[in-house]
Amino acid sequence: MSIQHAQQEAKLLQKKVNAACIAVNIMTIIAVFIALFLGVMLGVFNATKPIGGTSENMHFALGFLVVFFTIAIPSVIFSLLVKRSIAQAGLWQQAIVWVYGILLLPFFPIGTVAATVILFAQISWMRAVK
Repeated sequence: MSIQHAQQEAKLLQKKVNAACIAVNIMTIIAVFIALFLGVMLGVFNATKPIGGTSENMHFALGFLVVFFTIAIPSVIFSLLVKRSIAQAGLWQQAIVWVYGILLLPFFPIGTVAATVILFAQISWMRAVK
């Protein structure tokens, strides 16, 4: 009976960890879309400024790239680190997950929900390891 109970707990914990990884994926997709939207808006804003000599397309591209890459690339890298760090024993892995969760909490409502799922899975894993 205890073997079946342990297997059920392991499956439940794996489902929680999978849900946390899905929450990280969702937040990454949202961050990329925000970066895309802000990049396009800043690109349009830069293209409408009358600066002599250069084309509007160059200003659009610069405005877009500056915002898009400064938001999207770190978001993708950080999400990869977090997904690899969920339910891992190292101190740095634990710190990465907790920092990511704490950073998401103020982004109400989607960030708060995602942070809750991620931190719930992390706490469940920490209790299971203990």
